[in-house]
Order: sequence, then C-alpha cells, then structure tokens
Amino acid sequence: MILAGALRVAMPMLISLVLASGGGQQSFRRGLIALQNNHLRLALLELTKAEKEGPSDAKVHNFRGIVLAKLGETTTAAEEYRKSIQLDPKNSEAYKNLGYLEWTQRHLARASLNLKEALKIAPKDRYARYYLGRVELDQGHDAAGLRDLNRAGVPWPNEPDFLLEAAAAYLRLHQPLRTRPLLARLQSLQLSDRQRVHLGSLLVRARLPKAAVEEFSKLSGRNPDASWAQFDLALANLKTGQLQKAISLSTPLTSRDGEAGPWILLGVAYARLKEPDRAIAAFRRAAVLDPNREGIWLDLTHELMEKEDPRGAISAAEDGLAHNPKSYALHVRLGAACMQAGQYPKAQQVFQKLIDMGDPTPTSAIGLAQVFLRTGRPVQAAHTLALAQDRLGPSFLLVYFQGIAFAHAGQPQQAAAMFRQAVHFNPHSSDALSWLGAMQLRQRKVPDAIQNLEKALHLNKGNRQAQRLLVQARAMEHSPQHVVQVSPQELKTRFLKSHEPGSPDFPDPDWEMPGKPSH
Repeated sequence: MILAGALRVAMPMLISLVLASGGGQQSFRRGLIALQNNHLRLALLELTKAEKEGPSDAKVHNFRGIVLAKLGETTTAAEEYRKSIQLDPKNSEAYKNLGYLEWTQRHLARASLNLKEALKIAPKDRYARYYLGRVELDQGHDAAGLRDLNRAGVPWPNEPDFLLEAAAAYLRLHQPLRTRPLLARLQSLQLSDRQRVHLGSLLVRARLPKAAVEEFSKLSGRNPDASWAQFDLALANLKTGQLQKAISLSTPLTSRDGEAGPWILLGVAYARLKEPDRAIAAFRRAAVLDPNREGIWLDLTHELMEKEDPRGAISAAEDGLAHNPKSYALHVRLGAACMQAGQYPKAQQVFQKLIDMGDPTPTSAIGLAQVFLRTGRPVQAAHTLALAQDRLGPSFLLVYFQGIAFAHAGQPQQAAAMFRQAVHFNPHSSDALSWLGAMQLRQRKVPDAIQNLEKALHLNKGNRQAQRLLVQARAMEHSPQHVVQVSPQELKTRFLKSHEPGSPDFPDPDWEMPGKPSH
C-alpha cells in the first residue's frame, strides 16, 4: 500500500495513546494489541466483537476501518470510517484515514475534501498534511502540493515515482535549486529503466547536461541491443547541444522499419546546425513514414520558409493538411507560406476561413490584416483587427497591428492611440514605443516623441527605426519645419512566425521507453 512506511510510524503511536488512556472494552483493547502485532484477522475478530458491544463508539469503527483497509476490503473500510465520522464529527483520525483510503483508490477530489476536514479539526496533524500534499501533487496542483509536503515535516520516502513527480513539479515552478537534491537522491536509488529515462529527462530540464548524458549512456550500456536506449542517448545529446554526436548516434537508427523518430531527430539537428537541405530531406523522410504527425509537417514547412522556398512550403502544408485536415497550425502555416509567396488571394481565403470558423486566437485576423496591408487596403486591415478585438477582446498584437494599419492609412492620431494601448499591454516593446514616437512626430508632439524613442532605444539599442527617428526629432526641436518621414521599409509588415500557434523552433522528439521492440 502507498505510504506503508508512514503508516507504520503513525499507527503504533496512535494505538499506544488509545491503550494508555485505559478506556474501552476488553475486546477493543485486544483488537488494538492484535493490530499492533499485525495479526489482522484476530484484530478484525476482536474489533467486530467490540463494535457489537458498543455500536456507537466512533473509535471502534475507525480502527475496524483500518484493519479492513489493511486486509484489502476497501469498500467496507470506507463505510466504517464514514460511520465513525457520523458518530463523532470531530474525529480527525477517521477523516484522515478516509482521505488516505480515497487517495489509494485514486478518488482525488474526495480524498482532498476529507484530508482538509481532518486539518480543520487538527491543523497540526503532520500526516494529514503530508497526505494532502501527495493528493494535491497528483491533482497537478504543484505549488500547493509541495507547500503542504514541506510544511508537514514528514521525511519523504524513497519512492522513485513520487520523487520523480516532485522533482518535475519543482521544475515546472522554475525552482531548479529545489530540484537538484531530489535528482541526486534519485540517482542513488534502484530504478527501473523507465524511471531512469524519466530521471534523465529531468536532468536535461534541470540543465545538468553531463549528468543527463551519463544517465542515458548507462541505460544504453545496460541495453546494448535495445533501439529505444540508443535513441534516447542520441536525443540526450541533441537536447544538451551535442549536435554532431546526436547525428552520429541517430543515423544508424534510421534503418528501423517505419520509424520516423530518428529522421525527426536528424532533421532537428541539421536545422540547428543551419544545414537546411539536409534538414528538409530528413523531415521529408519522416513525413513519409508518419504522415499523420502534425509536428513533422510544421518542422518541414518552417525550414522551407526559412530557406525562402514558400512554394515548397505551400506544397508541404497542403500535403500535411491532406493527412491532418483538422490541423489549425497547418492552416495558419499555409496562409503564412502563401503570403510569403505573394499569393495574396489564397492567403486571404485561408485566414478568412479560420476567422469564420471562430479562431479563438488573434493569429488569423493578424494574418488577414497583413494581406490587406500588402495589397494596399489599410482601412480594411484596421477594420479586420477591430472586429477581432470585438470578438476576442483587445491584446498587444491586435492593437499593435491596428496601429500599423492606421499608419499605412495616413491616420497618425488613431495610430498613436493604438500604439499607446500596445505599450500599455507590453511596456517593454521597443517596436511599439518606436512606432508611438513616429506617430507623435507626425502630430508634431516632439517632446513626447523624444521621450518614447529614447525609451525604445533603452530597451533595444539596435532599433534602427528609433535611432533614425530620434535624429529627426532632435532636428525638429531646432527646426519645427522639418518633415518627419517613415520609410516604406518601416511601414512594410511581415507575418511573424513567432506569433503562429504551434510554430516550432524545431521541438525535440519524445523520449522512447523500455518495451519498444528492437529492430
């Protein structure tokens, strides 16, 4: 049973306290002594007698529930705990035991409720708080679970799966320093191969590359004929930046029949090495082997667009959609590739279709607006973004691009209002501050413009638009007749792939687990 060690510590203390009190029938005392000595059948017999002699004694029902739970009769045990609570609503032990039992049955919501009731009655109960922490961790409530586990002051058991999950929770909370002692502890334990893979993945995430590669090297050494172990060693090298080593380890694995994973790994490694032709060839092979995996097509189209081959990206996106017709990310990628290729009617059709289908993100509206901007229709672009705000609410991207649309339309006042909103959403956007300064210059608000352009340069010293505009603003201070100009290049917008949902920077493949057949 989970946490048997904790129960072995807590149970004798509780039994001793009850026996020391001197109360209760003889059958009850004999039952407790039998339970203390782990004679469960005898304990059940005596406690059943005690229950018949004193049916309204809450303690008897609670201890009979404990024995039944130990014997695996969980349904009857839960009934006993509930009867104990009914007889004595202040019986924190029965609430705790019921919560623990519900947890072992994976009834997490009910377990949480009962353990919280136990803590209301006995807030200093270390084990109730400890169990609650375990329940919260299993519910995915990382912060609450770790807080209660630490507050409980109960030593954490050497349960690998629990320690792995606790370490993962600390990483999700961006607390690597709390993670590392747990990882060191896990490295000293006897773990299954599956648990070792999990440990290795956490070592990667905790930025302990040397330890991670060592862990996967050991796994590979213990499983020299297992393709999953060789793949994970290659992947560990990829994740820790050893790209050439990852390539050398994964290349022999490409002979595995029907396996896309090694080809994906090669594609990612070559993409990061800026070898686009090899990356594209690897992603194409992966797509043939596993055409239903959306991410492969996204990787392939991404690399084709980076290589300035939008027609190839369009073809790949369409092939991907033939196998994944419901892929939102591939539809967005198709629209972006069409725009890069200058196929504006087709891009407009793709983005409009996504909007009509109720796109819950601003991406398709921004894409459609940029089609309008590139085809000389800035008023339509601004209108499209306004409709998106009505539907989704304002956001940085929507107001930022609406500001650009108004700038294209020659409406600096409206543009400045949008850029002010954009700066409100993201005060650290050098681009938004630069555009705001440009529009203020057009309105002859020179001091305000200088202030915002200086902020833009403080955030990004390489912002060339802000640099040039600030020179103009200084000139306007001395010569009010000076005319501010925003170059056509600065007005030109592009579809930012970083704003696409699902747009990858070539995400790594998943770890492979023991049990995968070798080839």
